[in-house]
Amino acid sequence: MKDPQQIPLTNIELTASNITATSMRVYCTIEGVEDGKDAILIQSQGPFTIEKKTSKGWEALIPRFTDTQWDGDQVLTGSTYDWPVDWSGIYGILEPGTYRYLTVVLDGKAPSYTEFTVPDNRHPELMDLLQRTLNSQSYCVRHTLTVETDSLEHLNA
Repeated sequence: MKDPQQIPLTNIELTASNITATSMRVYCTIEGVEDGKDAILIQSQGPFTIEKKTSKGWEALIPRFTDTQWDGDQVLTGSTYDWPVDWSGIYGILEPGTYRYLTVVLDGKAPSYTEFTVPDNRHPELMDLLQRTLNSQSYCVRHTLTVETDSLEHLNA
């Protein structure tokens, strides 16, 4: 297993895709970790911050709450890994614009980041419904995760 302290911060690259006003998918690539040979323990889906690009530079968004118990997941992986990010409960619905997502990927390192742009293709009725839900006294969120695989031959009985 590769020691995270041996990996320079510049070897960690985050990119974003499937960006909406409430979520995105983050892809992490770590140079210096060879797939099939090395493995490394990373932090995924852990605490993160979002900053908005303004005429004055990057300005941190103010979270609606802070969860001091939030640790994230530790994952043993090769050179690439990806995870979903949903900020709607923490930051609400983001306006169209350019943002920066910051999170610690390797324990003991400074945060890594990726810039992303929230498009201006929102449906006003849906955004209004979502905003009313997020601003309500309470609400229930149901999350379903589906994992697809081509073959089940590698699984035992």
